Amino acid sequence: GLSSAKSSQVSCTVDGSTTNACQISWNAVSGATTYRVYGRASGAQDQYWSTTTTSFTDTGTTGTSGTPPSAPTSAYFAGNVGIGTTAPEAKLEVAIKENNAFAARIGWFGWTPALPSWTGINLGTGKASIIFNRVVTWGRGDLHFAVNNNADGTPATIDDSRMVITRAGNVGIGTTSPTEKLVVGNDLGDVTGYTGLVIGDSTYAHLVVGKNFDNRGHVSWQGVANRMEFSTVENGTSYSQTMVLKSGNVGIGTTNPDYKLRVEGTVAAYGYVTLSDISLKKEIQSLDSGILDKVLRLNPVSFYWNNENMDKEKHFGFIAQDVEKVFPELVREDSQGKKVLNYNEFIPYLVKAIQEQQQEIEQLRQEIQQLKSRLESCNRQ
Repeated sequence: GLSSAKSSQVSCTVDGSTTNACQISWNAVSGATTYRVYGRASGAQDQYWSTTTTSFTDTGTTGTSGTPPSAPTSAYFAGNVGIGTTAPEAKLEVAIKENNAFAARIGWFGWTPALPSWTGINLGTGKASIIFNRVVTWGRGDLHFAVNNNADGTPATIDDSRMVITRAGNVGIGTTSPTEKLVVGNDLGDVTGYTGLVIGDSTYAHLVVGKNFDNRGHVSWQGVANRMEFSTVENGTSYSQTMVLKSGNVGIGTTNPDYKLRVEGTVAAYGYVTLSDISLKKEIQSLDSGILDKVLRLNPVSFYWNNENMDKEKHFGFIAQDVEKVFPELVREDSQGKKVLNYNEFIPYLVKAIQEQQQEIEQLRQEIQQLKSRLESCNRQ
């Protein structure tokens, strides 16, 4: 070590064999007039060589007997310190040119500790630390990044860990035991077999993306309600629960979808198709007759939705309770006790009614033709 504190001498200790000649040099220290180099190898213990210059060459000569000063516990440098560079630009600069080399190592090397222990580096005033926590033998452990937010003089320790890189290669933010490649927040529990990103915990998780506070998107998990929500904010206006996934169902404009897809509002599309291949069906039967009479009993109406979240336009259709009296098979009840009407399956009934009506028209046409023929026959007599 080097020390210039309150002394006109500076000591430098060099370990090595007496057969290994070496040359050392150093920068001049303010106030120092004489420099001593002490030997520590076999045959050179408690010997020193004096010089008034800032360099020393080991020539194998015998030095002067003398006990070296105690190794200082700290070093002081008025300027910048460079290791591996002669022109450091910071208070401490470590430069390396070799591949696969360490710039700095702190801890224990060359042995296999059996007991857990940790080493680290304190940053700034000690409120931030990088800590390696050795938890098993052969130096295996986890790397912690700790920040202490207490308004006191306590430094950051492993108990203040905010992010960890585990020996398994997993990264945890807000948790010290991530089970996936990246976990943000508390662990969700047993997710064995899945890899990727885990956010939040089993109660609530929230991901925000976007430009700024007024224009952003939200993805959140509501553990109590057991649903995933997607929402947006545009120009400061919140559109909460724009889309919801729950129990395998998708809801748009609703937080409680009870069908594979439930939309509260108007849907627009360029096309819509329904699977109808015969290979997908069984027990195929033609509709019974008498459909026309039932269709004539229906009451088409116009109406407005009374839900404030729905559009304000005028609509046309049927009342489910009225249709249920005529075609009960077209009306069902949802999980909220509301009647729902299958408009799509109205089509076969309407086609059947048109066919029956056409049969009646053809029958009347034949009867009219017969009456015309009789009338013409009477006129010729």
